[in-house]
Amino acid sequence: YLYVPATSDDADGEYAVFVTNRDHVDPDEIAHVTNNYSRRWDIENQYKSVRSYLPKTSSTDYRVRLFNFTFAALLYNL
Repeated sequence: YLYVPATSDDADGEYAVFVTNRDHVDPDEIAHVTNNYSRRWDIENQYKSVRSYLPKTSSTDYRVRLFNFTFAALLYNL
């Protein structure tokens, strides 16, 4: 577990707890780690949104699957 205490004076004892597989996280590195997790979460949610635009296919041909994903991403970004 990674316990992150509040660092600003106006936080009034707020904190955050993260579960991570990293053995040790330096206190100076915590902001960087939380920003990375935040960006990763945004990207994963965007991929989930794009999935709703994907056509249903049972093709195992990577070219068909790549085309479908690219087309879905284009539709999503319109």
